[in-house]
Amino acid sequence: MNYYKVCDNDYIIGVGTSTNKTDNAISEAEYQNIIQIIQTKPTAPDGYDYRLKTDFTWELVEVPAVEDEQKRGYTEGELLAMTNAELEQILYGYGRTANMNKENMVALILRLQEEN
Repeated sequence: MNYYKVCDNDYIIGVGTSTNKTDNAISEAEYQNIIQIIQTKPTAPDGYDYRLKTDFTWELVEVPAVEDEQKRGYTEGELLAMTNAELEQILYGYGRTANMNKENMVALILRLQEEN
C-alpha cells in the first residue's frame, strides 16, 4: 500500500492510499497522523470552515461561494473522468476535505449537488 497527500500552496487538501506509486508519497505514520488530525477537526461557525495547513495547524477561513460550474452540477461520468485532485478541489468548494477513494468522492459530490 502506498500513502500520499495532496497539497495546494500551504494547505493539505487530501490524503489517500493507492496501489500505485505516487509523486506525493508519504509514510504510513504521516498518513495516520494526518487522518487523526482530520478526525479531530474543530467545529467552525456558520459560513466558515477550517483548512489544514502543511504545518498541521488549522486555519479558520470563510467558505467560498459555490462556483457557477458547481451550481450547474456535474454528471457522474464527468466526475469519474476527473483526477482525484480535481475531485478534491470540487469538494473543497463545498467546504469539505476528502479522505476517500474516487468512487466515494464522486458519490459525495453528487449528493452535495442534490442538496444545493
